[in-house]
Amino acid sequence: MDDEKIILLPTTDAPLMTALIKLPEVWAAVTDDSSPKLDEVTIAPRVADVRNRFLLVLVNGKVAGFFMLMYLSPGIYEFHTVLLGICRGALAISAAKMAIDWMFANTPALMLLAWCADYLPQTLVAALAVGGKKLGYVPNVIMKNGLPYGVTQMYMMKPEN
Repeated sequence: MDDEKIILLPTTDAPLMTALIKLPEVWAAVTDDSSPKLDEVTIAPRVADVRNRFLLVLVNGKVAGFFMLMYLSPGIYEFHTVLLGICRGALAISAAKMAIDWMFANTPALMLLAWCADYLPQTLVAALAVGGKKLGYVPNVIMKNGLPYGVTQMYMMKPEN
């Protein structure tokens, strides 16, 4: 990983982000039984809300995904990851730490929230690795492939100066 270069760039490129979400390696992970059909998916309405923030992730100059930071209420944003295979494991954690630092430095965010579904245990591992704390757990709240899964809600507070 030492020779991998990660760059985050603010973006509003809805077509690019929509295309990334629709990639089979991403779509299989980010969807559940209540998700819209693939041909109905667009990130454009979320990009249209100027309170939301999006950070494109580049690894060694190649598009590796993006972070979606959704405004919930004053000072509170929800943190979502859409990362390709070239940005997983330690690279994903490094990129997420960079995104968190950027978010706290460049927005009015005081708290970030993330939902970690049981069917994606790596999301909980990553949330803990970047310093997230457990807020709560909701059992059987998501259906995926006809099976119920729980969700752990994680949070991170802006560091005190």
